[in-house]
Amino acid sequence: MVFRLCPVLLLVLLSLAALRSAVAGPWITATSSAPVDYGDELEFRTDYRWDSYHNYTSLEETLRRLSSDFPQSCRLYSIGRSVQGRELWVVELSSRGLGEIDDGRPHVNYIANSHGNEAVGRELLMRLAHHLLETSANSSSDDHQVAETLLSAAHVHILPSLNPDGFESAAEADCGVDGTGHDNANGVDLEHNFPDRFARNVQPVQPETQAVVNWTASVRFSLSASFHGRQLVASYPFY
Repeated sequence: MVFRLCPVLLLVLLSLAALRSAVAGPWITATSSAPVDYGDELEFRTDYRWDSYHNYTSLEETLRRLSSDFPQSCRLYSIGRSVQGRELWVVELSSRGLGEIDDGRPHVNYIANSHGNEAVGRELLMRLAHHLLETSANSSSDDHQVAETLLSAAHVHILPSLNPDGFESAAEADCGVDGTGHDNANGVDLEHNFPDRFARNVQPVQPETQAVVNWTASVRFSLSASFHGRQLVASYPFY
């Protein structure tokens, strides 16, 4: 049930972000790119595996396959490497101006698995990427119009795993704060490693943290969301 409902909830978030940007400015007319025309001969890929957690190798293979199966609306790129040298893979989804930063449409990012032993968000974001790509390309899908509208209205960047090193060392059903794999390979909690507005962060900046800092400095994101497990928490800045 969770895997069926969460993509719908995320689609709502995306639609709200697109709506907010539409009200804020005339971004719809800022690009001349045409929507992707998949034609009538697209062979839909239904043999992706979602019956178990994806380790680093299978995560990378799945993301590469998505970018290969949907090259006109999915771009795979890395924002850096983890302590142990694993790539921090991101997929960008967009049916207009893929790879363009300043085309007048909002950029949103979703990040999961900053705590390596909190793995549900990692799987949900991989499934979301597949869901958006396949339904936007399949005109017979119930969600086709919604997915196509979202991907033509915004750039969606998905980082399924910020802490791939932690995930590789984590144990199933051990998702507590003290669980193996919660922190990165240097034993640092990545969630609390970012610059703090109210107090000085005394922990050395980790490569995963710096990668996200550089990434968000290079792309002007209109909306960001980070997925965690075990409990429901809403965090927001004070201005």
